[in-house]
Amino acid sequence: MTESTPTFNLDMSPPPRRLLPVVVGAGPRSELADRPLAHGIVDAIRNSDDLPPAADLHPLIVTDLWYLNDRDLMLQPTISIGDPEQNAASAFYGGRLPTMLMVEE
Repeated sequence: MTESTPTFNLDMSPPPRRLLPVVVGAGPRSELADRPLAHGIVDAIRNSDDLPPAADLHPLIVTDLWYLNDRDLMLQPTISIGDPEQNAASAFYGGRLPTMLMVEE
């Protein structure tokens, strides 16, 4: 573990209302393609000077299955990465919410 590697302390973990879920699928394609993108997004959020300290957001990468089974996480603003065939959260929200950004290859 390096000095820059974040550590997790259960006693100091943020409450669910402070989490910003970044959801990826659980399959191999998602792990290879979407999880690296999720890490980049999380790093950008953590290193951003644009967010006010009062925002107190803690981005957390989670799989679609974990996310869809955690009601507290589903109530938070969410970033879902991956197409509906690879990410069940994208499929769940696909017909319910407008899409902010879609890139089709």
